[in-house]
Amino acid sequence: MVMPKDVESLLLQWHFKPLSDRATIMMEVLPAAILWSIWLERNQRAFADKELEMGRMLVNIKTLAFRWVSLLELFKGVHLDVIIGRWENFIFQPP
Repeated sequence: MVMPKDVESLLLQWHFKPLSDRATIMMEVLPAAILWSIWLERNQRAFADKELEMGRMLVNIKTLAFRWVSLLELFKGVHLDVIIGRWENFIFQPP
């Protein structure tokens, strides 16, 4: 696979295998959550001289994506701790 030359190309190539309805929705908002989190981190580094560790940034991305979808009927009863602590199970091995 060749790395895309720009963000638009990356987003156009954002494909994943068939997943559950919940996982599909989460994967659809994930690129926006990643880009928004990178933008916020860039601003913190450039203007506040602060830097997040990678693990914390991953938690922030998952949290943001979950917050965007959490009011959907399909996500009723899903808790943030499931998204943060059991991401792979939630995405790839849904109930």
